[in-house]
Amino acid sequence: MGQKNSLVVSGNKHCMAFVPFAPEYPYEVWIVPKSCAPCFAYDMENPYFRNDVAEMLLEVLRRFATVVSMPSLIHYNLMLYTGLMLQDRSRSWHWYLRFTPRSFQVDGGVECGIKMRILAGISEMYAQKLREAAF
Repeated sequence: MGQKNSLVVSGNKHCMAFVPFAPEYPYEVWIVPKSCAPCFAYDMENPYFRNDVAEMLLEVLRRFATVVSMPSLIHYNLMLYTGLMLQDRSRSWHWYLRFTPRSFQVDGGVECGIKMRILAGISEMYAQKLREAAF
């Protein structure tokens, strides 16, 4: 897999999942539409698109459960970043779902002191582990 795709976890017809270049948490994953889409609500009107997003989220959750040692203790946040429905349908904004596991959230002195997270791995490593997870 090339450098360009080393952060991609999975994809389907309408969306893809990837580990961001500078994640805040280990195994953080973003689910984004493949086409320009400023507002989540507009895309959810299409049942095929809605199913693809749901399947991608389920796949990310299953892959993450496979990677962690104790899946019964999985805690995570799922945040939706979207444009407003009442705005024009500007293509300058893209919605995305952000999956952030909390199982690894252990703040040390540096994290508390400078409000910056230090991760034990790199984005490409997290993406590779999730890609290779058998679920």
